[in-house]
Amino acid sequence: MRVRSVSALSGEGEFSIDQSIQDLSGQLKQLPFKTFRLAEERTGRFTMKSKGTLKFASGDKIQLRPLYKDDGRVCLWFRWTDGSGMQVLDTRLHLEPGTSILAGTESSDDKALVLAVGVEK
Repeated sequence: MRVRSVSALSGEGEFSIDQSIQDLSGQLKQLPFKTFRLAEERTGRFTMKSKGTLKFASGDKIQLRPLYKDDGRVCLWFRWTDGSGMQVLDTRLHLEPGTSILAGTESSDDKALVLAVGVEK
C-alpha cells in the first residue's frame, strides 16, 4: 500500500505539479486548485484482513485493512483521522493494483490536503 499526502493551492497561473506525483495529474486537474506538491508519502505491507496504520508527520493517521481481492481488484477499508483526532473519512475503496486514486480532501477555499491511495502490483 502507498498513501501520498498532496498539498493543493489555488491561485493564478498555469497548472503546476511535482514530478513525484505526475502519475496523479489527470485526477488532480479535476480539482479546483492550480499547484500540487507532495507533502508526505507512507508505504506499508498489509496481509489480507489484517489492519494496519500509517502515521504522517502532520499527525494524520490512516488505518487500512485489505478485505478481499476480486477480479484483480483489491477491496480496502480505509479510515482517515486528522491530527486533532477528527475522523475525516471512513470508507471502502476498490483499487486496481498499480494505480492510485484520490481518496479524499480536507480543504478551504484556497488550499487543500489531498490523499492518494494506491496498491502496488
